[in-house]
Amino acid sequence: MTKQKAKTYEAEHKGRKVRVTVPPNTEAEDALMDAMKDNLSPEAVAAIAAFLDAATTKNDEVNRQMEWFVEQLIKMVGGDAAMNRLCDEVGL
Repeated sequence: MTKQKAKTYEAEHKGRKVRVTVPPNTEAEDALMDAMKDNLSPEAVAAIAAFLDAATTKNDEVNRQMEWFVEQLIKMVGGDAAMNRLCDEVGL
């Protein structure tokens, strides 16, 4: 998995053009994770992550977004070791 580059935008500060980092929208990410935790078991999350991790498309941007989502799912179940344990439990 690759680390996502921070989003930036151009702004003017004291008469000079500068690049400003856009802060991540952690509220939206937290809401997404909460909704998944309320509706999916850790085993289901691990299974979804495992299948998505193996998936690829012809679109690099879609692949990058899928990688991000898989990373979020793995964090949600407790990291790589927990992910592997859960996959073993469900027979993946």
